[in-house]
Amino acid sequence: MSGHASIPSNHIREETITTLPPSPYFCPSAFLPVSSDWSAISLDSVRVNHEAHMTLRAAVNDALLAATEIINVTQHHVIPVAQLGTHLEYLRQRIRKIYLLLRPEIGLLERKYSFERGETALESAGYHTNPEELLGYVNYDRYFRQIRVISIISFQFIAQVAATTQSVLLDLPFTILNIEEILNIIQAIKMMFELIMHDFFQDGDEETIIHTSGDLLQKSNGRQPRWLEAWQSPKIDPQEWNCHVAKYRWRVGHHFFNTCAIFCREWLLRANLAIEGGDEDRAAELLNIATIFLRATSAATHYAGNFPATTYEQYTRQSMINMKSPNGFSGDQNLDYKRMKEAKDQLRSLVQNNKDRLLSNTSALIYEALLHFREVYIEDMERHVLMAAAKVKLDTSLTQKVYQDALPPGMRLKSALDILRDMTNARRKEFVL
Repeated sequence: MSGHASIPSNHIREETITTLPPSPYFCPSAFLPVSSDWSAISLDSVRVNHEAHMTLRAAVNDALLAATEIINVTQHHVIPVAQLGTHLEYLRQRIRKIYLLLRPEIGLLERKYSFERGETALESAGYHTNPEELLGYVNYDRYFRQIRVISIISFQFIAQVAATTQSVLLDLPFTILNIEEILNIIQAIKMMFELIMHDFFQDGDEETIIHTSGDLLQKSNGRQPRWLEAWQSPKIDPQEWNCHVAKYRWRVGHHFFNTCAIFCREWLLRANLAIEGGDEDRAAELLNIATIFLRATSAATHYAGNFPATTYEQYTRQSMINMKSPNGFSGDQNLDYKRMKEAKDQLRSLVQNNKDRLLSNTSALIYEALLHFREVYIEDMERHVLMAAAKVKLDTSLTQKVYQDALPPGMRLKSALDILRDMTNARRKEFVL
C-alpha cells in the first residue's frame, strides 16, 4: 500500500448511526448531552412497570458482581491473559444484558438523530464565542462519531453507558495493556453502574434481587467468537487491518474518555458544593469518586492509543489533520473534557480560598482526598508525556502546525513533548497542598 493507509470498506456505511459495533471493529456512535450536565438526564420521561424495573436492577447488580470479581482477582493475583480475557468477556455479557433491556430506548435516539442534527444542537446551545470555535467542536464530535443531544432520558443514558463500556470490553481481551490500566477501566465501569443504581433507580425497592445470569461462577470461553474469528482469519492487507483496529480503538477509547469525564465533572461539582457547605467528610467521599474517573480518563487514553506509532503517524494523525479545524485538532475542542477542567478549576479556587479549613489537619479525610486527586491529576499529564513520546516523538502538536508556517525562518519550535512537560510543571504548581 502506498501513501497513507486507508480503512477497508464495510458493508455498513460510515454515516450509519449505531451505538454498538454491528461487526468487529466497525466504529459505533455515541449520544452525549450537549451540556455534559447531569441535569440534562431526565428521570420523568420514562415509566416502566415494576417487573421490568426489577429485571433491570438485577442485570445491573450482576454486572457489579462481575466487575468486583475482576477487581479482586487483578488486585491480589497474577493471572494469565487467557483467564483475564474470560473475566472480561463475562463482564461484557452482563453489561450486554443491560443494553438489550434498554435497546428500545436508545433505538429512539438512533432513529431520531443524525450527525447534522447533533451539530445543530451544538450550535443552538451557544457554547462557542466565534464560528471557528464552533467548527472545532463540530469537527471533533464528527471525527469521533459523537452526537450531541439537548436532553436524554435516564434509560437512554444508561443504555449509552452500557454500549460504550461493552464496546471497550469487546476489544479489551485483544489489547496489550498494563494490568493497572485494565484495572482502572474496570473500576470506572463498576463505579458508573454503582452511581447509576444510586441516582436513577427508584427508592424503596426492598425485595431481594434475583440474579438473571444464572451461576455467577460459570464463565465464557474468554472472547467474543466473531471478534476472535476476525483476528484469526487471514489478512489480505495487514496494514489495512492495523488501521481498521486503530480507528476503532481511537474512537471508542475517546467515547469511554468522555463518559468518564461526564461522571468526573458531576462528582467534582458535588464535592465543590459539599466544600462550600462545610461538609468536608462528604466532600472527601465525592472527591474520591471523581478521582476514580479522572484516573480512568488516563486509562482510556492508553487504550485508545493501543496500536503502533507508525499507524498513528501514517493514518491516525493524518486523519485528524484532514478535518481541517481552523485552530488545529486538539483536546481543547472536546466539550466534556473542557467542562471537567472547569469543575477542577472551581475546586482549585475553593481550596485556595479555604486553606485554613481544608488543609490545616493533614490527617483529615478531605486533606487525603485532595492529595490523592492532585497526585492523579499530575500523573495524568506525565502519562500523556510518555504516550506522546511514543507516538509523535520530537514533532510538534497539530495545533502548532496551524501557525508554524507564519513564524520567522529558523525559529525553533517547541515539540509537543516540550509543551506537555510545561503543562506537567504547571499542574504541579496548580494545587499546592
